[in-house]
Amino acid sequence: MGSTTKQHRSDDRLLRHTGRHFLLIGEQVSNDCAIDKTGLMPGPLWHAPQDPCPLINRDDMIRKGADLNSMLERVRAKWPAQVDVLLPVDYLCDEQCPVVRDGAWLYIDGGHFSVAGARYMGDRAETAFIKLIRAAPLDLEARP
Repeated sequence: MGSTTKQHRSDDRLLRHTGRHFLLIGEQVSNDCAIDKTGLMPGPLWHAPQDPCPLINRDDMIRKGADLNSMLERVRAKWPAQVDVLLPVDYLCDEQCPVVRDGAWLYIDGGHFSVAGARYMGDRAETAFIKLIRAAPLDLEARP
């Protein structure tokens, strides 16, 4: 038996027989902006404003994350009672994906949120997080 088959059986046991729920996070919305982290930090002296970053097109981010996100959707389809998928592009982006929102930088680099970005994402995805937290354990007796 190949290692891939063993891994799939292990995954199946983990997902079907533990009664747990999982939230898989899809491709991160990233940017190619040169962000000066030290310029974003509070300090005793004024920092010169950073150059604006271009907006990121939502459709471009969907295409960029298509492979990973479709794989996660296949996992959800296999275990719909145990797995949910959160796609950041659905929460961070409207037609465009901002790097700065209301004067606050959402990122500290190309792919990591600032505190403001984490709050923004958390606020917009709150229902998905609450659904995971409130998910009742699965009734293992009723499952095959």
